[in-house]
This record gives sequence, structure tokens and C-alpha cells, in this order.
Amino acid sequence: MAAGVIGAAFMTAICVSCVDEERKHVSNYGRSLESAVSKEIAGYATPTGPWRVELPKDYGAHPDYQQDYWSINGNLATITGGHFGFQLVVYRFGLIPPNAVNTNASSNAVSAWRAKDVYAAHFALTAVESQRFSVDERVSRAALGLSGSADKPTRVWVEDWAIEESFIGESTPTLHIEVWSGDISISLVLRHSKPAFSPGGDNREGSQAPMPFRAFSLSRLTAEGSLSTDGVKQGVNGSMWMDRAWGTVPITTGQMTLDRLLIHLSDGQELLLTQLRRRGGGGVPVYRCVIIDPTGTAELIQSQDMKLATRGYWQSPVDGLRYPSGWRVEIPPAKITMDIVPYIPGQEITLWPRYWSGAVEISGEHAGAPIKGTGYVQLFGYASE
Repeated sequence: MAAGVIGAAFMTAICVSCVDEERKHVSNYGRSLESAVSKEIAGYATPTGPWRVELPKDYGAHPDYQQDYWSINGNLATITGGHFGFQLVVYRFGLIPPNAVNTNASSNAVSAWRAKDVYAAHFALTAVESQRFSVDERVSRAALGLSGSADKPTRVWVEDWAIEESFIGESTPTLHIEVWSGDISISLVLRHSKPAFSPGGDNREGSQAPMPFRAFSLSRLTAEGSLSTDGVKQGVNGSMWMDRAWGTVPITTGQMTLDRLLIHLSDGQELLLTQLRRRGGGGVPVYRCVIIDPTGTAELIQSQDMKLATRGYWQSPVDGLRYPSGWRVEIPPAKITMDIVPYIPGQEITLWPRYWSGAVEISGEHAGAPIKGTGYVQLFGYASE
């Protein structure tokens, strides 16, 4: 628990009693998170030159940069045949650069509530059998142990949610996730067997091109652990996808929409498909696909070598906002065709940023042989606000 970071029992009691008030205070800031994201603050580092992913170090926060982003999503199954989609997203927004000097001479002491960072997180769980979609969020300052990051072991937490390096005596870095929300609790151990890759398609190495952020993905993390919901605890296992970025992290707003399809196929391949286009439908959509083969080698597929067609739409009950729902994918160079269908249509995150993000089921063919799979689709930029 984040409150456990505070040493004295008296201070812990004060902190717990203040959590609701702190959430109210920060949620007012949280409603303006978009302005915080778009505002560049002098004094933070800017990515330059080539780089290489270092794990477990790069699991953790990079406070020299203004923003951090963690996204873990995928599908889980129970031994009784139950199926769940899972997502956990965490943002760190820097407010004060690490080396900033306090120029307020009238202040003799720094408030315990003063923080250099704000952390925002949201989680979603799709219960396929009950057609239930649950969403929750946490927003707090990195003060008094409410949220923050640590090294050795690597840990990132927002109140009682945490992503941390796990110690289970294995040679490769392992992650442990803890999430609590109402009657839902999730504890997962994640192990990866493939190298990290750059979303641009360069395996392990960063690009020489100037970019305002660093990013990498882990395309297949095997997951096992437990899930409790409605008072019933079950063992679960499955596959997760992790996206990690730091710097000035782009979040799709304005007139553009971004569709991201993260696919785990039964033959050991993973696919990252993206489509960038104008919200109103004008112009020419830009497609891109990265295919990761069973050995971990990433191959980039260009727009002209693939087709991504929308098969239908879903309207939000909130205001009638329309999202694509169901896709047909054809990639002739890879001999892959797929149909992608949401497990349940209504998997909209009505927080900030507002977007559709949910578990999907895949069926199709690879080189003439049938394939199946699961995945997660994220649809950004469809809301006008």
C-alpha cells in the first residue's frame, strides 16, 4: 500500500484521512491534465542520439524527463473457461524539474504536500461471460508516499496500485502488478521471452531520428496470478502487451484519430497495427504494421502492403459518439488474413483521455493454415474534447 511508505503511524492515519480530500484537489488538476501534457516546462531532458533498452531499469520512471507512460493490457483465462480483458495505464506528469531551485525566499520550509510530479492511472477489466466492463482511476501527487517511483527494486505506484520488479530467482526481469477496485482485486506476475522492440520497427535499438520521447514495447508477456471479483478468487493466466515511453509523450487529440490493434496469435506471432486518419474521414489514412515472429524478430509492413477495413460501428450510450467496431485485416506479404471482433462492444474509457480500449478475439489464416488469437484495441481521438 502507498500509505505504508509513511513511517509514523500518526502520519499514516493523517494521510489516510486526507486521501479523499487529496483526490478532490488533484482531480481538479486532473480535469486539466490535457493542458499539463501540452505544456512544455524548461529544465527537463530531451532525448538525443541512439539508445538501447535497459531492463529492469527502463521499467521504472525517468524523472529527468517531463513525462512517463506505462500501458499493460491483454487477455486472461481461468481454469474453468472464464475470459477477462485487462488494462492498466499509468502516467507521470512532471511539474518541477529535478534540479529546479526554489526561488521563493519567503518560504522557510517546503510543504509535505509539495510534489514535483503528479501520477494518474486508470484500469479496466472486461468480464466476457457476464458482459461486465469495469473502469476505475487513481490521481495523486507524488507526496507523502501517495504515489511515486523507486529504484532497486524498480517500483511505480499510484496509491494502492503498483507495478514493481519481482524477485523470484529468475534470470530475466519479472514484473508484479497489484490492482484493487471495489470488489475486484488482481495480482499478476509477468514474464517476457522476447526482446523489446521500438514501435517504429527497429528491434531493441532506438532511432537516430530526433524524437521528443523514447519508447519500446514488449509484445508478449506471459501472465499468471489471481483475480477476485464478486467475492470469488480464481487463478488466471494469459498474455499481456506492454508499451513504455518517456519524454514528451504524444497523446492523440485535435483532428486526428489513432487506432492501435495489439494482437497475440496462436502460432507465436504478435502484430502491432496502427491507422492514423482525420476524424472527419477526409484525406488518406496512414497504415503501419509491425510483425514479431516467434523468435522475436520484428518486421515492418508499409501501408501499400496491407489493408485494414472497418466492419461496423458502436455508439457510446453517453452521447452517441461513434467508434469503429470489428475489423478485417489483410497482409499479403505475410500471408495473413484476420477478422477482429470485440468480446463485448461497450469498452469505452470515459475518463481523460476519453477513448475506446478493449479486448478482442481473432480468427483467420496464416499461409493457408487456420489461426486464432486474442488482442487489445485502442481507439484514440474520436472524442472532440
